[in-house]
Amino acid sequence: MNNKVPNFTAQEWGLMKDYIDNSSKQPRQNLIELISHVDPGVAQLGMNSGPYFMLDRLLTDEQIDFACNLKLRTPVYIDELAKMSGKSVEDAARMADDLCRIGLLVYKPDEKGVDRVELPIFVVGILEQLLLGGLNEDQY
Repeated sequence: MNNKVPNFTAQEWGLMKDYIDNSSKQPRQNLIELISHVDPGVAQLGMNSGPYFMLDRLLTDEQIDFACNLKLRTPVYIDELAKMSGKSVEDAARMADDLCRIGLLVYKPDEKGVDRVELPIFVVGILEQLLLGGLNEDQY
């Protein structure tokens, strides 16, 4: 295992300090649960996992709880998701769209073109894609 301190630039150290200063100090159990849905292998690392590090600053507790209603790689219609989450169809659609724009969920239309949303598995590059989305590129 490599325990060397990385050669970060001054800007990278500044971003790391910002993350440490502004991130939650106590583990967000709902976020760890969400991560265990999409990548059980790293969920055991808790707050020290890459997905936790990324999603802690991107998602609100409400968004995390909403996403926890989904099963991995199982497309769900918005009206079904509204029932599962206890939200109105409009609120569920708005929340799902926000999470799709962030990159946590993806749209999966059915054969008739009706939108469904899906919680994809985390694969190599997914965290980078979350940051490269137009919504976040200026912020980070």
